Amino acid sequence: MRYPLTGGIQIKDGRIQSDHLQLIGPSTEWIASGSSGIDGSMDYQVQLTLSDMISNKLGNAFPGNSLAMFKDQIGRMGVHFRLGGTITDPSFSWNTSAVKKQVKERVGGLAKTLIAENKNNILGQSSLS
Repeated sequence: MRYPLTGGIQIKDGRIQSDHLQLIGPSTEWIASGSSGIDGSMDYQVQLTLSDMISNKLGNAFPGNSLAMFKDQIGRMGVHFRLGGTITDPSFSWNTSAVKKQVKERVGGLAKTLIAENKNNILGQSSLS
């Protein structure tokens, strides 16, 4: 089975650059931006989104609902990382700024939902009135 790779590339200053390469498969979606050099060097920011089925299986391996903050609205877990180094000696590291943003947005959304659902209790009003 083939899965299309979409996105534009340009060659500039000895590097193959792309601002949005996308590969969608049956259980994952990959989006990458960055560049690779003719010398084999790589510098990409990658977002890997796992299907809801895989996300749930992975989530069940951790206590409680600790991975919920990494899931989107439809239950898919996102992982953000940097791919660097070279083609023959790649390096991986977490994209901490993307992870912080993701957690902040998710926690903020959860807080708004909890406040909206409990505003009568928060304001000291009975929910029976």
